[in-house]
Amino acid sequence: MSTAYAIIRQEHAANTDPKVRVVQIVWSEDEATDMVDRLNALSTRGPGGYSWQPTWVARPDREAGVVGLVSDDREKLKLAETHDALDTERPLAVFFSFIFNLTGARAACEELQTLGWPDVGIDEELDGDECWHLYAHQRRLFLNEESIIQLRAEMEDLAERHGGTFDGWDVSGGSLRWAKPGQLPA
Repeated sequence: MSTAYAIIRQEHAANTDPKVRVVQIVWSEDEATDMVDRLNALSTRGPGGYSWQPTWVARPDREAGVVGLVSDDREKLKLAETHDALDTERPLAVFFSFIFNLTGARAACEELQTLGWPDVGIDEELDGDECWHLYAHQRRLFLNEESIIQLRAEMEDLAERHGGTFDGWDVSGGSLRWAKPGQLPA
């Protein structure tokens, strides 16, 4: 386990508990401090919405090829099984975040296209906040544990090379979480 720094955003709505969202994990306290200062300066929601806190994170051993499933992967694979989509070929989508790094996001877009993702896009979370979201859709993949382990390793490596975060995957055109039986695209 390594010490990392979670950049978090708190949202407060009237009469509800605050929502806390991890925006990104960085590996240095200086980078975390700088990122939080910049995010708060750009925030349209007022100062103090972003903060950071130390956290323990297991760094993947990329040199040894040891990248496995995370809990979200396991949950989606279980949902795929429920939808009779496990061990079938499906169109997938992948999602990334790039903070203060439009150059990296654009480079990742280009690389995803060369890797066979036909529908790649990028947008900013809020105008001027420099939190860029990258998404790619419609690459077909045989949906099973081995292919998702390989996808995660490939996408985490791409995100790390370009200074972003791999946020996860889903079935394109019909989320595994929200689809009704028989609704997932084939």
